[in-house]
Amino acid sequence: MQEGGATMGLKASLLAFPLIVAQLGYKEEYLKLALHWFVASCFAAIAFCLVIATYNYTQSGDGSVFFYTKLSYFLHVGYYAMMLNFAIAILYNFWIKHILKTSLFIILTTILAFFVLMLSTKMGIIGLLFVIFYMTMHSCLEYKHYKKGAIIFIAGLAIVGFSTYGLPTLNKRINAASNTLQNKATDQPGESTASRIAVWKDAIQLAKANTITGVGTGDSNDALIAQYTASNNAIAIYRNYNAHNQYLQTGIGLGLAGIILLVLSVMLLMFLGHRRHECLIAVFGVLVALNYLTEAMLERQPGVLFIAFFTAFFVAQLNLVKDKPTTC
Repeated sequence: MQEGGATMGLKASLLAFPLIVAQLGYKEEYLKLALHWFVASCFAAIAFCLVIATYNYTQSGDGSVFFYTKLSYFLHVGYYAMMLNFAIAILYNFWIKHILKTSLFIILTTILAFFVLMLSTKMGIIGLLFVIFYMTMHSCLEYKHYKKGAIIFIAGLAIVGFSTYGLPTLNKRINAASNTLQNKATDQPGESTASRIAVWKDAIQLAKANTITGVGTGDSNDALIAQYTASNNAIAIYRNYNAHNQYLQTGIGLGLAGIILLVLSVMLLMFLGHRRHECLIAVFGVLVALNYLTEAMLERQPGVLFIAFFTAFFVAQLNLVKDKPTTC
């Protein structure tokens, strides 16, 4: 009962936001207002985090307060980086629609990109590279702005490349992940990639054992803890880890049907967003799908709220847009 009550409270927005949007009636100005305030609050959060980090630095002299988990005051770094990458896509969408001036677009996106890199999360970097690639291809193929596309691509890769080697915390985490994947550091229990791989192995084994029906929505975490105990995964037990992968988490709880529905939920956003010329929706779908690979995003309130809120708006928007071919 305790697990069920907590889950209902956690997932309530998945039902609430569609009902609210349906009740209000979808209007384009509502979405524009939401996007403007989302971007504004991203910058407000960045400013607050930098102020806190600066204060902590003056007290301790420790430069690591400007990176990774010590920098992110409000959210888990993975969720925060995903939201900032989406904010970059929103700014690009404003820019191509002439809502935002070129100079302001360059300044704001550079700030967001640097902060994503300071968060030093690997999936955040992958998401940032995808957004850079998307902006480049969209500028070239949709609007024939080859020069702008080249500038975005070169500048974006330069920022990522410089930061990868110039920011010590980011460089250290990338090297640690590389060593783990090359089986050079499989005995590093504190390294996030190694911990995730151990958790994924247990989650895959559990999902395979319950392929058809799953273990039930209220029993996923209990089943995972039992699996961690059987495999002697001490860190996962101590930290009460979920599957750290939404596809596996859903598969454990709901079985194969749940995984199929989850995949369809993001694939339809990607496909219909592309097909109906609403590329911001397609980008949102890709960013969510990517982050599902390393986080059980629907098991934490920030992930549920972010996904439920924008999905409700975007589905309503897609329902009003006629099907038409596109090259975006």
